[in-house]
Amino acid sequence: MRILLPLIITILFSTCGLGPKILTYEGDKAEIEMKGGLQFTGELIMVTDTALYVISDLGSDQSATIKPNKIYQLSYTDINQITIDGYVNKGWLPGVIVFNIIPAVLMMIAASSADAEISGTGVLILFAPPLLTLAIFSATQPDAPGHSSPFTTEQLNELKKYARYHTSLGDQQFRVILQKYGQTTPLPIRNSIPQ
Repeated sequence: MRILLPLIITILFSTCGLGPKILTYEGDKAEIEMKGGLQFTGELIMVTDTALYVISDLGSDQSATIKPNKIYQLSYTDINQITIDGYVNKGWLPGVIVFNIIPAVLMMIAASSADAEISGTGVLILFAPPLLTLAIFSATQPDAPGHSSPFTTEQLNELKKYARYHTSLGDQQFRVILQKYGQTTPLPIRNSIPQ
C-alpha cells in the first residue's frame, strides 16, 4: 500500500507533462514515401518550389544505397507522400489505463466477489466511462502533419514551417551547409533510385 500512492502520483505527473518535442534549431524529421516505394527519413532542411532538401538519418533502415548524414534533393514529381514526425502524442494513454480502466476492473472484481453473478449491465456500467474516455481521447488526437502528391503551393508553404530554413537560402549559404556535410552538391534521388 505504501508504494501505491507514490506510483499513482508518478504516473499522474508523467501523463500531464509535455512530450519530448521542444524547439530546436533543427528541422523536423520527415518520413517521405517515394513513388517507386522507397521510404526515406531525415531532417527537413529546406523546401523550395521544385524540391525538398533532406539530411538522411544516421541509423535508419533505409536502402543501402542511401548514405547516412548526407543532404539529398528530392523532386516533388518523385514523391508520393510526406509525413512530419513528432506531433502525435499518446502520453494520455497511461493515465486513462491507471485511473479509468484499472479501477473499473478492480470494482468488477470486488462486485463479483460479493455477488457471484455480475450481469452484463453491471459490466457495461463499470466499463462505459473508461471506454468513452478512451474513445474521446483517440478521436480528438490530431493526425500527423503531411501531404500527398500532387502538391499545391499552399501545401508546400505549410511544409516550410517544419524545415530548418523556412525560406530559400542563397547560393553561398547553401554551399557552406553542403561543405559541412562534405558535399559540393546535394545528392539527387530520381524515381526512387539514388544517383
